[in-house]
Amino acid sequence: MNRLLVGLCAIAVVSACSKEDEKQPKPSEVAPHATPAKGTAAKTAPEPIPETAEPAPEPAAPAPYEMTGEASPEQGLAAAKAGAKALGGTLKGRLMSAMQEGGPEGALQACAAEASSLTAGVGSNRLRVGRSTLRLRNPKNAEAPEWVKTWLTETGERKAEGVAGVEEVVDGTARVLIPLAVGGLCLACHGSTDPHSEAMKTLLASRYPEDKATGYENGDLRGALWAEFDLKP
Repeated sequence: MNRLLVGLCAIAVVSACSKEDEKQPKPSEVAPHATPAKGTAAKTAPEPIPETAEPAPEPAAPAPYEMTGEASPEQGLAAAKAGAKALGGTLKGRLMSAMQEGGPEGALQACAAEASSLTAGVGSNRLRVGRSTLRLRNPKNAEAPEWVKTWLTETGERKAEGVAGVEEVVDGTARVLIPLAVGGLCLACHGSTDPHSEAMKTLLASRYPEDKATGYENGDLRGALWAEFDLKP
């Protein structure tokens, strides 16, 4: 879990901004499976989907969440995890690029302008992804499923170490939640406001007049990435 939290830390800088738009590989048909029985099969602390050291095949294989056939519970969980990872990777990549180009102010500008469309680009008619937190920067990120809001409320504000995520199938929907920790670059936008430049303070006030996402310390639980995937198309 610690390794997962550290790997996802940089995503938390944009954890309460908006969502974004980026095309994924074209879907391909997968073999259909028998309809899974309804009910709940729950796990905790989802493992990160491992990066492969192999070069991408030609043509590249479609992401699991782009399957078009009916999915088994196991496939559904894999698809939800892949969707959450795709969202995290997309946002992190854009954040790092903007940070290199324009520092924290550049990252904040990119987050405000692009995060919404980037997030939307990862989702599909059967995959829903997003980020949420108890301390919102953008009120739009309050639009999370009830189970995500319940997890945030029950978990509360605390250090991220030891916090378990969610991995479960409920009534034909696979759902995954990955906790996010604050640290490193996250603190440039979400830590104490005292060291913020005047430009950063002005940006925050103009872009996010209802901002509550500051004052975090290293290792705090920032919020979570979440994903839902419908087993049936």
